[in-house]
Amino acid sequence: MRFFRQIENKGAAHVCAHRIYFIFVSLYALLCAALLSAQSAPPAPGFASESDAASARALREKVIRSAKQYVGVPYRYGGLSVTGMDCSGFIYTVAREAAQVQLPRTAAAMYSFCRIVNDAKKEAGDILFFRDGGKITHAGLYIGNNQFIHAVSDGPNTGVIVSSLNQTTWKQKYAACGQFLPSAQSGEKAAADAPSAERKNGSEHKTALSDEKVPSDNTEFILNTAFDFSGRLAWNFYTADGFRFNIRGVYFQAHMLYTRWMLQPGVGIDIRIMPPMKIAHLPLRFTLSVPYGFRIYAGPVFTIGKPQLSEKGIELKAPVFPGLFGINWQSPPIAAGEASLSFVQDLSWTIFKNPDNSRLSAQNAIASGMTFSSGIRVTVPTKKMFK
Repeated sequence: MRFFRQIENKGAAHVCAHRIYFIFVSLYALLCAALLSAQSAPPAPGFASESDAASARALREKVIRSAKQYVGVPYRYGGLSVTGMDCSGFIYTVAREAAQVQLPRTAAAMYSFCRIVNDAKKEAGDILFFRDGGKITHAGLYIGNNQFIHAVSDGPNTGVIVSSLNQTTWKQKYAACGQFLPSAQSGEKAAADAPSAERKNGSEHKTALSDEKVPSDNTEFILNTAFDFSGRLAWNFYTADGFRFNIRGVYFQAHMLYTRWMLQPGVGIDIRIMPPMKIAHLPLRFTLSVPYGFRIYAGPVFTIGKPQLSEKGIELKAPVFPGLFGINWQSPPIAAGEASLSFVQDLSWTIFKNPDNSRLSAQNAIASGMTFSSGIRVTVPTKKMFK
């Protein structure tokens, strides 16, 4: 019990919890404000003079150099790093790193964002779009001489590779060329000028996509979201009597997140069934995630039943706020049809108090509030529904 006595002093854990909440809520609010203001980020200004065209060429060369560094990276659905990338994740990462341009996160949304140009005017550094069944499903970065770099999930070669538009497969699926960078052609307006008349009117792009509707801003937002669901077994290795492994219950979660950024805001709800404490918890989580990695969260908790420490029959009080905060880790995904499966390990802290609203002892606070949970998460990107 010496461990518990050492950490029990002046409610330090309670104060720390409130500070964590304040920091988390501030960061979450800033991200949500950015989300509301930047769903359709305005493109860069155009270049028309010789000097501006030279600057545009230098920028495009920088983008291509950056893209070539990723050749050989394995394919990973939803990936944005050297551990794995998908087709839109590859272009998204290169554009952000080399040109500081924030592109949408899916191929279909990128098509909506870019200015579509005639094939005769395509330039190295443009995005080539490919369709399947009339819808944009793939994209690659054009590097000149009819070649492009892209991330491929199947076929004889996978991962980030170089392919040619002369290949039958890509020639048949090729849809259009889109520009998100300024044009390097002297006298030409930048690719990111105001959208063409077709796009303003929401009509079809007749030149390259006879049957492809341009996604609206709302559709672009939806295409940048994903849903995940998890089931986990909750446990810890301490009780009110001392250190001892015990099962706390089962947790189920439904969650939605916005995937366009590297730091992804989201919201989810849990159902936590905890027989040892004779309660069920319904936490509302506000989350911040990195793709297929760590997720931190905090939020209020609604309780069904009267909580108690079963070992000693100690009655507790479960306030709605502050409710809980925690962190979890997700393993690299395994493809499962349209979805992906991952192992998830979670560590959370739920705030409990004495019935008179006073703070619990450190030992009882840890025994009641800290839990580990292990299980499986199923992730379904919304863009899969738009194939």
